[in-house]
Amino acid sequence: RIYLTAKSREIEGELEKTMLDVERQTFSAFSAEERDLLERFLKKLKESLSK
Repeated sequence: RIYLTAKSREIEGELEKTMLDVERQTFSAFSAEERDLLERFLKKLKESLSK
């Protein structure tokens, strides 16, 4: 298990905001349909790797 330290809790909100910004920028050129398709492909890939 991984536990947050007191210092990491201090920056947790900022990190979450940064991660959301990166995600938005990464997928900004994708349509909603393309994002859904990518999500399905990635889930399928994850399932095949966990066998």
